[in-house]
Amino acid sequence: MSITNVVFAQESSYTPFDKILLKIYSPDSNENHDAIDTIRVLISSSFFHKEFSMPETGLNTSIFEKEIRLSPDLTKFPGDVQTRRDDGLSVTFRIDSDTVVTRSIYINYHVGQVSFDKRSFTLDESPRIKVVDPDMNRNPDTIDTISARIWSTTDRGGLLATLRETGAGTGIFEEIINFTTDQESTGTRLRVTDGDTIFTKYTDSTLPPPAALAADGIQTVEVREMIASSTVGNKLVRHDSILSSELALLDARGEQLGKVSIGEHVFIHIELTNTINNRQQFVYIVQVKNTDGETISQSWLSSEIMPSSSFAAMQSWLPLISGQYTVQTFVWDSLDNPIPLSSAKSVSMQVS
Repeated sequence: MSITNVVFAQESSYTPFDKILLKIYSPDSNENHDAIDTIRVLISSSFFHKEFSMPETGLNTSIFEKEIRLSPDLTKFPGDVQTRRDDGLSVTFRIDSDTVVTRSIYINYHVGQVSFDKRSFTLDESPRIKVVDPDMNRNPDTIDTISARIWSTTDRGGLLATLRETGAGTGIFEEIINFTTDQESTGTRLRVTDGDTIFTKYTDSTLPPPAALAADGIQTVEVREMIASSTVGNKLVRHDSILSSELALLDARGEQLGKVSIGEHVFIHIELTNTINNRQQFVYIVQVKNTDGETISQSWLSSEIMPSSSFAAMQSWLPLISGQYTVQTFVWDSLDNPIPLSSAKSVSMQVS
C-alpha cells in the first residue's frame, strides 16, 4: 500500500467564512490509468456531516482536489459546509476496509488590526488606512468592504470611510484619504490643521474566545475598538523639534562621574525638551566606540514627549576594559524613520 496524504492547501487555521482547497494524494486510488478517478470523503464539523466527491486532477496524477466553501450559517451565507468559531473541521478518507486517513483544521476568529501607512504626514500627502481582519472576508470570491471612523484634532466628527478589500479573499482592507485645511470633511476628505493628530477606529465584532458568541452564533457579544493615530503637518519632523542638553555621565546615585572605573555602570543622561505644539515620538540611541572607531556597545529607548515638556533620557553601559572611549547619542523620529530630531552629541571618557 502506498502512502496517502491529506493536505489543506492554505494555512491550518481558517475563519467560518473561508474557502479551503483540499488535496489528497492517494496512489492506491488511481485505479483506472485511462480515466479520471474519483474518491469519496466525509467532511465533518460540530454542526455538519456530508460526503463529497473529489476528482483526480489529471490522468494518473493520484492527486484529488476539492474546493470547499465554509459558512457559519447556510441559510444566511452560501457555502458547502457549516462551521462556526472555535470549531474543528475534519476530513475522513477511507482507503480500504482496514485503512482510514483523517486530517483536521481549526476554525476561529481573529482580532483585527488597523494602521496608517506612516507615523507622520505632510499636508500634501495622502494617508493610506489599512485594516487586517480575515473574518470580514465574507465572500471569498468577491471584493468585500468594511467601515472605519476617521477624525482629526480639528474635526472630531470626522468621517466614516468605506475600506475595500485589496483582492478577493485577502482579508486586507484599505482606503486613501486626502487632507483639506479649508473645506468640510466629506467622502475621503478630512479637514486638518498643521500640527494635528489624526485617528482611525475600526470596531471588531468577531472576536476569538473567551469573547462569547451572540445569539446568532456569528457576531460576538463583546466588541473591540482598534485605534491607530498619526500626526500631520509640514513642520512636524524637523531637526530642531527636540532640544537636547549636553551629555552627562552619572554614577548609580545620579551624581556626575569624576572618573570611570572598570566594572562600574555608567549612566549616559541627556535632557530632551519638546519644542513643537504636538506630542513627539522619538528614539534615543547611545553608542560607545573604542579608539579604533569600532562600536562596542549600542542601545536605545523609545518614548514620546508631550508639548512643551521635557524627558530625562538615560541608558547605561558597563565598561569591562580600560582605555579611551567616545560616547555618541542620537535622537531620531524612529529606528525605521531615522530623521534627526535633535543634534547629535558626543563626549570622551577614560576608563581605568
